[in-house]
Amino acid sequence: MMTMSPASDQLDRAITDLYRTFAYYTAENLAGCPHCVSETESRQLAEASLKSLSPHDLEDYGLSAMTTWGDGADFKHFLPRLFEILARDADHFATDAEIVLAKLNYAGWRTWPPAEQSAVEQFLHALWLDLLSRHPHLLDADECICAIAGAERDMSFYLGALSAAETFSAMLHLADFVLSNARGLAGSKAGVRLSNAFWSDRPDQARQVWDWLRAPNRADQLERAFFAFAHDDKDGILSEAFTHLDALRQRADETVR
Repeated sequence: MMTMSPASDQLDRAITDLYRTFAYYTAENLAGCPHCVSETESRQLAEASLKSLSPHDLEDYGLSAMTTWGDGADFKHFLPRLFEILARDADHFATDAEIVLAKLNYAGWRTWPPAEQSAVEQFLHALWLDLLSRHPHLLDADECICAIAGAERDMSFYLGALSAAETFSAMLHLADFVLSNARGLAGSKAGVRLSNAFWSDRPDQARQVWDWLRAPNRADQLERAFFAFAHDDKDGILSEAFTHLDALRQRADETVR
């Protein structure tokens, strides 16, 4: 029998809590822009059992929630299932995680009742820790942290968790994130150069992540990981990522001199 990891168990509890916390909400009055969504589509979605909705069923809603389809109360009804799909079935969900989690800001989630805010925050924390606990993951580090940044104003928890991580899986995610942004790291010093286009909608969070990524101790962290996991790093991902950050560190040292 497969044993669940502590992070996976924490994520399951967070998802269960979302269902419990938002159980009060229904989508009985769900309606959309008549040019975009038919009454039949709205009725079928509203009347379906929440747990029975597939990734395909919620793709269009995840993209259009509150802009052209439904209101904030409707979003709260579908939120547990949307987030469960992101966490557990993202490979079958065509709507970008960066779009779905940004709906939280659109809905003004930091004005919601404390219990609802807490349930969402615990899910976001658990999702990130679950990603760090295993590699590969249904989400990659670049899309996951950018998606979370669409909801969270302060990225300290997420960056701190990765800074403190020492596992091989977490270091592979760090290396993947470095390599996803390698071109920007090698470029000029003018502005933030993270590769994911969704960062343009969250500039303050992008600056926080960019400063963290370019900090000299990021190269130190990858260097330690390279020596600790050299035997396991068959594809040389840690080595390649460290090379990029070490070159960045050396350029910074030359500038200081």
